[in-house]
Amino acid sequence: MCVLAPALFLVAIDWILGHLAPEMGITLDTHFTDLAYADDAAILMSYQLQADSVLQSFNAFAAPLGLKLSWPKTWVQVTRRQQSS
Repeated sequence: MCVLAPALFLVAIDWILGHLAPEMGITLDTHFTDLAYADDAAILMSYQLQADSVLQSFNAFAAPLGLKLSWPKTWVQVTRRQQSS
C-alpha cells in the first residue's frame, strides 16, 4: 500500500486552507480556522454570510491542483444565530 498519495493530499489541503480568507475562523481559547481529516474538511467561520465567499475561494485555490469542491456534498451548519437588533 502506498502512503504517499494520502500524504500529498494532506499537503495540498493544508496549502489550500492556509490561503483562505484570514478573517475566517472562530476563537475559543485559541483561534481555529479549520478541521481536516482524511479527505474531509470543516471550514470554521464566525458568520454564515462568509460561507459563500470562503467556499468560492477554496474552489479557486484547489483548481490549479486538480481538485474541486463537491457542491452536492457541501453543507453549512449554523451553531448560533446572530441576534437582530
